[in-house]
Amino acid sequence: MSTSPSTSANRHSPAQRALAFWRAQLHAAGGTVPAATLQHARQALLLAARQGAPAQPLIELALALHDHLMGRGWVRTWARDLQTLLELRPDLPQTAPALWDRLAAAWIAAGEWHQARALLQRGDRTPLGRSLYRQGSLLWMQGQWQAAWRVAWQAWRLLPQEHAIGRVAVAALLLLSAWRLGRYRQAQQWGQRALRWCPSDELLWQGRLHHYLMLTTLPRDLAAAQQHLHLADAYLLAAGGALQRAHLWADATDLYLALGQRGPAEQALAQSYDLWRDIEDPAGHADYFRHAAVVAWALGKPALAGDYAAYAAEQWQALGVEPEVRRCQALLQRVRA
Repeated sequence: MSTSPSTSANRHSPAQRALAFWRAQLHAAGGTVPAATLQHARQALLLAARQGAPAQPLIELALALHDHLMGRGWVRTWARDLQTLLELRPDLPQTAPALWDRLAAAWIAAGEWHQARALLQRGDRTPLGRSLYRQGSLLWMQGQWQAAWRVAWQAWRLLPQEHAIGRVAVAALLLLSAWRLGRYRQAQQWGQRALRWCPSDELLWQGRLHHYLMLTTLPRDLAAAQQHLHLADAYLLAAGGALQRAHLWADATDLYLALGQRGPAEQALAQSYDLWRDIEDPAGHADYFRHAAVVAWALGKPALAGDYAAYAAEQWQALGVEPEVRRCQALLQRVRA
């Protein structure tokens, strides 16, 4: 039996009215959407799909939910919801291939590498430049930074000039790959380019770029790194980016320790922890505990630092990210020496 509905028969159906209502609620809430609104909108999306709602309002609500749920850090929850939606309604990606791209992004953020890889190998109608960007993001998350750089560069060459946000995203991936490879000046150049191209109303991307620029300037210019930290937090707070702020404040501990400010480093770690409690990001959790180990060591708590470092190494091992495992094991050896 077909699940594709007749548009005329469902034009004023309760399912379609519910989709329109929750889409309007998301729009009205702006950057920070209440958790209850997100929960109800998720449920309405899947219920409407089961009831045979027309494709377009389902697509509109799914795309609207994506940024909010990813920003809040409900990445595994959203990946499962979106997977269910596309299984219920396989007709949707025919109209909006971007749904496959969003699903790949959610599985990558959730640390489900096999799920993401399977999607990226489908050969669907996602533009090649966008598909390469997702492949590069997956490689970066897995610690394959040189490969991520090569794939991101290919994506950069293929993306049309008019796709501003797409180019910002790829430039950010080039920034992060260069940073991981120790090419700080090159990373900074990509970050400044991305900021110039980023639309002023893209608050989440503005915040993410300042975060990444904080990382690239931290080894050489602490004052600039502080400025990027404050700008990043302001933008991310306005955008409702809890996931990005959790990462930001974990990374800020490195800045405060470089400044010799142990108290603020401890406070930044606590602020990060408050955010992580409601976030489904296994790689982020693992990195949080590595930062916690570094802070504990700086505060003269070697036993606690060792416990945190060991736990972080276990989490990275479960994800299969060997460079991070080695970094945590080196830290563990240092604090237990």
